[in-house]
Amino acid sequence: MKRFCRYLFIAAVFSFTAYPTPHTLSARVINIPDDEETIQSGIDAAEDGDTVLVQPGTYYENINFEGKAITVGSLFLTTGNEAYIDSTVINGDSSGCVVLFENGESENTVLTGFTITNGSGTISGRYLRGGGIYCNEASPTIEACVIRDNFLLEVDGILNGQGAGICLYRHSDALITNCRITNNINHFYTGDGGGIYCYFSSPLITNCTIEDNSAPNHGYGGGLYFWYFRSHPVIENCVINQNEAGSDGGGLVVFNRMEVTIRNTIISRNRAGRSHGGIDCSASSVLILENCTVFENEGHGGALLLAGDRGELRDCVIFGNEGGGVTFWASEGTLERCLIFNNTSVSGAGVYCYGNSCSLIMLGCTIVYNSAEETGGGIFARSGIDVSVVNTILWGNEPNEVGFDDWENQGSISFSYSLIDGGMDSIDTTGQDQVFWLEGNIDEDPLFADPDNDDFHLTAESPCIDAGDPEFDLDPDGTITDIGAFYFHQRDIEIEPETISFETPGTPDSAAVTIRNIGLTALTITSQSITPDDSPFSIGNNDGEFEIEPDGEHITLVRFEPDMAGEYEAVLTIESDDPDEEAVEILLRAVSTGIEDDKSLKPLEFGIAGVYPNPFNSQALVRFSVPFPADVTMKIYDISGRERATL
Repeated sequence: MKRFCRYLFIAAVFSFTAYPTPHTLSARVINIPDDEETIQSGIDAAEDGDTVLVQPGTYYENINFEGKAITVGSLFLTTGNEAYIDSTVINGDSSGCVVLFENGESENTVLTGFTITNGSGTISGRYLRGGGIYCNEASPTIEACVIRDNFLLEVDGILNGQGAGICLYRHSDALITNCRITNNINHFYTGDGGGIYCYFSSPLITNCTIEDNSAPNHGYGGGLYFWYFRSHPVIENCVINQNEAGSDGGGLVVFNRMEVTIRNTIISRNRAGRSHGGIDCSASSVLILENCTVFENEGHGGALLLAGDRGELRDCVIFGNEGGGVTFWASEGTLERCLIFNNTSVSGAGVYCYGNSCSLIMLGCTIVYNSAEETGGGIFARSGIDVSVVNTILWGNEPNEVGFDDWENQGSISFSYSLIDGGMDSIDTTGQDQVFWLEGNIDEDPLFADPDNDDFHLTAESPCIDAGDPEFDLDPDGTITDIGAFYFHQRDIEIEPETISFETPGTPDSAAVTIRNIGLTALTITSQSITPDDSPFSIGNNDGEFEIEPDGEHITLVRFEPDMAGEYEAVLTIESDDPDEEAVEILLRAVSTGIEDDKSLKPLEFGIAGVYPNPFNSQALVRFSVPFPADVTMKIYDISGRERATL
C-alpha cells in the first residue's frame, strides 16, 4: 500500500475527474416515461437535436439509436448528480446487446448518465459482439456511464466473442469519457476483450476506470483488446486495474499494426494466465506510454511486452511486477526518464531485451532493486540485441546489474555517463558479446533521498548531479543534465539572511536582505510581500517585478516602524518566475520598548553607521545620520581616491 500511494497520484487525480456540468436542454425534450413509455419509443419519436430525458428506474430494453443525432440521458444530464447514474438502469435482460449504434452515429449522438448491464451481445456474421454497447461504423459520445455485468457466452456456430463490455467495430471512433467499465466477462474459449474490444477504430478513452473485467479461459486482453492496422486509439487519464486474461495481456492487448498512445494512466494488478500481465503489444504495432504508472501486474515475460515495430516509454514508473518490468522483443525501443524498481523474474527483472533486430536506447532512467533468479537483475539481453545506456542509474539489482545469454548473432551494449553499481564487474558477459564502456561512467552511491520508502530522487550531495552527457539538453534549472530519472533542482535563488531581528527602543529601523541569482539564466523576482498586512514591517524599496542577471544580486530594505511597544513577528515572501522554485520566506522579528519623543535620541553629529554588504558589487546599503533636517550630498570614491558617483 505504501508504494501504491506514492505513485497513484500520477493518474488517479484524472480518473475521477468531475463529470461535466449539467446541460441546458435545447430543441424538444421527450420525457420517459411521461411522454413515451420506453426509452426506445422515445428514440423513435425523436428528431436530430432532441433530448430523450429518462427518469430514475430500471428499464428492461435493448435500444438502437437509429442514426439520430440526439441525446439520451438520465437526470444526471440536467442536475450533474451522480446518484442518477446508479439509479437509472438499462437492463438488457440477457437478450442481446443493451445499446446499439450501427447507423453512422457521430459525436452529436450522446448517451449519458446510465448504468448499462446484463447484456449478452449481438451476433454479427460468425461473431458475438458488444455485450453492453456495440458500435458498428459509428462514433457516438458515451459519457458518465457505468457499463457493468455484461457477458458473452459460447454459441453454436459462433467463432469468437468480442468485447463483453463495449465493442467498437470498423471505423467506430467513439469518445468514451468519465465511464466505469467493470465486471464484464467474455466466456469464449479464445474471447478477445473482457472490458473493451476495438477493431479498425480509433476511439478516445478519457477519465475512465476499466477494472475487474476478464477473458478467463484462453482469452486475450482482459481489460481491453485493440486490433487491426491504420488505427490510433488514445487512452488518457484512466485506471486499468485488476483485469484478467486466461492467455496474454491481462490489462491490454495491442495487436496487428495498431498504434496506441496511453497517457497519465495507471495500469495495475492485472493478471495474465500465460504472459504479460499489464500490456501485450505485438505483431508490428506501436505503443507509446507517457507519464504512466505500471505496478503489481502478474504474468510471464514482464508487465509490458513491446514486440511490435516500436515501443516508447517516457516518464513512467514501473514497479512491483511479477515476471519482470519491461520486455523488448525484436522491436525498436526507447526508455526515457523512467523509474523501474522492485520487479522480479527469472532473468531480466528490470528490462528484458530479445531479438536480432531489436535496438533499445535508455536515456535518463533509474533501474534499481530489481531481482532475477538467474541473471540480469537490471538488464538482460540476448540474441544480438543492441542496447545503448546513457545518463542512467543501475543500482542494487540482484544478482547483477546486467546479464547476457549465449547467442549466435553477436550484439552489443554500451554505457556512457551512467552510474553502474560495481562498474564493469557487475556485467555478467558470456564472452560472445561486445560491451563498450564509454566516457563519463561512475560507480558511486547515488545517494537517493529515501530508498527505503521508494523515493529515488537525488539529494544535494549526489554524484549524479551535473554528471550526465554535457551534449544533452540542459535540465530545467539550466544546469548540465543529471544522471537518472529525476533531476535535482539546483536553487536559482540564494537569500541572506533567513531571519531578521530588530531590537529598538521605539525609533524606526531598517535591515537589508540580499537576493542573489546563482543560476545560469536571468531570474525575475515577480513579487515581494510581507504578511500580515497590518504589521509594522514594510519594504523600503522596490516591491514590484525586477530581473537579476546570473551572478547578480539585489538588496531589499525591510523597514520596522512601530507605533507602540510590543513584540512583533511577520514573514517576508519572495517569489520568482522559476517554475520549480518554491517561494522563499524570511522570518521578521522585532521588540519595541516604547515610542519616545526624546531629542537625546537624535544624532549629535553627521556620521556613517556602516555599509552593507562590504565589500559589495552592484548594490549596497549605506546607513548615515544627521543632527537636523537638511539636504545631504554623498560622494562615492574608489580605492584609488577617484570620484565615482554623487548621490
